[in-house]
Amino acid sequence: MVALSFYSLSLLHAVPAAALTFVEVDYTCPITGEKFTAPTMASGTSFGSRLDFRKVGPIASPWPMVTCPSNGFPLFQEEFKTEQIETLKAFAATPEYKALVASHPVYYLVARLQRLLGYTTEDIAFSLLYASWQAEANEQKALGYLEEALPLFQEVLEKQPPVDVRNVASLRFLTVELHRRLGRFEQAAALLEKYRAELEPVVPPDFMVLETKLIQQRVSVPATPERPKDKSP
Repeated sequence: MVALSFYSLSLLHAVPAAALTFVEVDYTCPITGEKFTAPTMASGTSFGSRLDFRKVGPIASPWPMVTCPSNGFPLFQEEFKTEQIETLKAFAATPEYKALVASHPVYYLVARLQRLLGYTTEDIAFSLLYASWQAEANEQKALGYLEEALPLFQEVLEKQPPVDVRNVASLRFLTVELHRRLGRFEQAAALLEKYRAELEPVVPPDFMVLETKLIQQRVSVPATPERPKDKSP
């Protein structure tokens, strides 16, 4: 099963890994008991990340979520407590659940299930961000997920900021980027300048330069800083 990974400095820097590989893994659906085998990502190679932290390279980003074949239930945590399973079973029987499976990417469903189980605001916000990555073929839908995610990230910073100041800076940069992606260039520019002194020691310079440039040019599309050119002879 796949544990959700959230922001950290590693999201801003490439960490070399093996090429994209999958392995067959046996699973049991926690809410139906059905047993099945599913391809599960074992590793991938990241050559960096976009301004919104989505990794680029021969890697699946977000990490592919294993789902139960019969009902689309996502295995978003390693184990579920008995009371959680009962809550999830009841919800899986509703028309709302079936509509979510049919009409949204799996990480949007994960966000809804996380709300149901009382996950942190931060967890839910990142699941919505991941859903926006999955939905990029449909720009309107992807931006809708970002609209939901942004106020949650802001709430985290206002009410429950991370202890590590580097993680706070990474999260602040992400909120700047989401304002830009949503076309809110004035807000993005104001936040970038307000927190520039806090961001610059943490966020790579190429991220800061590109973010500033795109805001000034009023460009809202996803963007990736260029990789440093190979200086070897």
